[in-house]
Amino acid sequence: MTEIKIIKKNNLIVGLILTGHTEKDNYGQDVLCAAISALTQSTCLGILKILNVPAKYEKNEKKGFLKLDLSMCEAKQIEKSQVLLETMHESMKDISIENEKYMKVEVYNEIH
Repeated sequence: MTEIKIIKKNNLIVGLILTGHTEKDNYGQDVLCAAISALTQSTCLGILKILNVPAKYEKNEKKGFLKLDLSMCEAKQIEKSQVLLETMHESMKDISIENEKYMKVEVYNEIH
């Protein structure tokens, strides 16, 4: 199962942690896993390379791990990333409706 954790602070998304493989199909042939990877990686690349937000980014495709952390970025940088992050979040929620067996999307609120 793939777990997608969305981390929010003050109603803004400040992080994303993706772990695991969906195991809906064989490795390399799993269309659901590929869709999740494409959405999350496109979002991260848009933030890092198009918006030039200096977020922390880690990924390990074999382990099914991706992490994006904007918590140390300036407020303006976090705000300008929200359209991409919220679009990704809504897309993940939509995909998960028919794939609850293979993926889970959860929101965690940081209190500070």
